[in-house]
Amino acid sequence: MAEISDWDVAAGNNNDAPPNGFPENMIPSALNDGIRENMAVLARYDQTTRGGLITAGAAEAFTLVIPQTISSYFVGLMCAFTANRDNTTATMTLNLNGVAAAPVKTSAGDDPLPGTIRSGGVYSVTFTGTNFVLHSIATNLPPNTLYYPWNFDASDDDQTSVIWTKPAGLKQARFTVTAGGGGAEHGYSNRQSGSGASSGTAVATFNAADLGVTENCLIGRGGHGGLGDTLNFAESGYGSLVGIHVIVPGGGRSGRGVGPFSWEAGIASLPVVSLFAVSSLIYPGSDGSDGVNTPSSFVTTQLGGISIYGGARGATTLPSAGNNNSSGFGSGAPGAVADDTNRQDAANGLLIIDEFF
Repeated sequence: MAEISDWDVAAGNNNDAPPNGFPENMIPSALNDGIRENMAVLARYDQTTRGGLITAGAAEAFTLVIPQTISSYFVGLMCAFTANRDNTTATMTLNLNGVAAAPVKTSAGDDPLPGTIRSGGVYSVTFTGTNFVLHSIATNLPPNTLYYPWNFDASDDDQTSVIWTKPAGLKQARFTVTAGGGGAEHGYSNRQSGSGASSGTAVATFNAADLGVTENCLIGRGGHGGLGDTLNFAESGYGSLVGIHVIVPGGGRSGRGVGPFSWEAGIASLPVVSLFAVSSLIYPGSDGSDGVNTPSSFVTTQLGGISIYGGARGATTLPSAGNNNSSGFGSGAPGAVADDTNRQDAANGLLIIDEFF
């Protein structure tokens, strides 16, 4: 039984014995069989390529039964199908009529990203001799985005370590990095301390070739506010980085609201991006605010640095004498009164990685 791929573009060569061809001097009674066979061939091709056939199989091994008769794949073999599920990894195969499972690639020769094939979507492919190539893939897929906030680690709660592995087929990666904001010091004898600075933020894009197979990433936590005593001062924020490519120091802590440190404010960090970056934006954050060395009889609030992804804010001052006046607070939330057990952290660092394929 012939298929449309068996026919020749030169009319005179389609002269096989009926019903697969029309030879010279064929008997009249075979004409109707030949025409009906032509109609069947065209119908099988139409059903194979119109997209109404639904895939089966499991996981990334997609299968499809087509009405055309094939014993092996040939260059140019084309079919269309409706997917019965999403692809969830980058390794996808398609098996037609049980012939063989062949890899499915994009037109660039890459593995399709997870979610390229959507359940209910209609897709067409052509066999190239080694694999099927997708004709129709979603063009509005977002980059693969990874989100890493600071997270407590029993081995080191100051910085969270993440090992990023460069995925196969990556074209570019964009890193958005912010570090921890600086903590605000406690007030002293109704005097208001300066406030911590916010961390800077860097957004940098790199070509895959300029990145290592793996990159060590650190995400810094925000510095804690000072306790209401003379020993436990506030902390500066801890830095964040992506290998040697993006380095963001933490925001500076504030000084106390008394003595030689009265006017000290936290200093915002300045991110550094390597020269390999295709493009970069640097946001230096904001400095903290100065301390106030004048006793106050009412509650006041110092506002610290602000960054686009969070930062430290300053201290509150209570109208009571003594050291236990107030702690710093972060991320815009009110701070608690400082005592031996209560102080609040500034905003923690954050790493966002957008992978482009």
